[in-house]
Amino acid sequence: MATCIYDDSPSVTICPGCDFGVCQACVDTGSEGVCRTCSEERAHRRESSAIQRAYDAPVVQARRCNYCRAPEDETLTLDGDGYCEACRDLPRCVAHSDLVAVGNCKSCRREYCRKCLGFTDVCQSCQTRQKTRPLTDRGGAAAGGAKPGPKKARKTSPIDSQPPAARKGDREEAPAAARPAGKPGKKRSRGQVAIEEKLRAQQEAKQSRTRNLVLASVAALLLLMMSGGAYLHAMSPEAQAAKIHEQMVTVHRAVVHHYRKTNKLPQSVPEIRAALADLHVKGARRIKIAMEGDSRTGAVIYVPSRTGSGFMIQGANSRGELLMAPNDAPLFLDQYYESGGQAP
Repeated sequence: MATCIYDDSPSVTICPGCDFGVCQACVDTGSEGVCRTCSEERAHRRESSAIQRAYDAPVVQARRCNYCRAPEDETLTLDGDGYCEACRDLPRCVAHSDLVAVGNCKSCRREYCRKCLGFTDVCQSCQTRQKTRPLTDRGGAAAGGAKPGPKKARKTSPIDSQPPAARKGDREEAPAAARPAGKPGKKRSRGQVAIEEKLRAQQEAKQSRTRNLVLASVAALLLLMMSGGAYLHAMSPEAQAAKIHEQMVTVHRAVVHHYRKTNKLPQSVPEIRAALADLHVKGARRIKIAMEGDSRTGAVIYVPSRTGSGFMIQGANSRGELLMAPNDAPLFLDQYYESGGQAP
């Protein structure tokens, strides 16, 4: 025989709520035709639903005054228009008797609410009247109306009463070269002359600054070249040899790079400098490179082979003497390739 799902007693029926076999004790303690457990779950759900409905109930907001927004309570009551005792005596709008006036119209000076005044502080009636008003000319008379009155006599000062010939400082005659064609007698005012002189001075100052900048750049470049040569001459023989040897290694790398790129050795100094630029060598402009037979004072000498299968790099000090190895043989860096082969 099957046992109850909730205890070890024999089951007597199946609960319609949970579809499990339950004993007689569970049936007797239950309600609404279900077992005790289902009855307790239904009661818990009803309690939770009641709490949720009480929480979701809408909160009644207290009425507030339409002007000062004071809430209505036991000590404060609102009238039929929604105003408190302090605000119900305020002046009302001319067009809306149930609204409090917030200001006066700038045109008719009557009191209106914010709805009537808008953002221009002019009521709608005055705005309509201004739009329909006929256009007037500069004198204030309507179009097609009476003619304007006589103009007022212009007051004259002692300077204005003088003849034009007496006012020598007002205008000066322009030079003949500055006169435009077809207007030989036109004069320029002092303001125009001052503006032209100012523009001319600014142009000359700009040209002078540009010229000084170019001269300063050229002088700095020459000073840099001279300082580089003086630095090399001022070095000790050992330091000078080490510096030249370092430059020899750099030029050797550039020649190998050019060969790998073009499959042929460089034939001029500009090709070697282009390879140095490709390698992004810092201070490449300070390296003095010479071909075989050129002036070799403090330079790295590039000697290509006559067969075109290799090259040799040598160095010369500031006196034009080749760098020597410890065995009293000329110091050089060389590289040779098989005919038609690629650089390693």
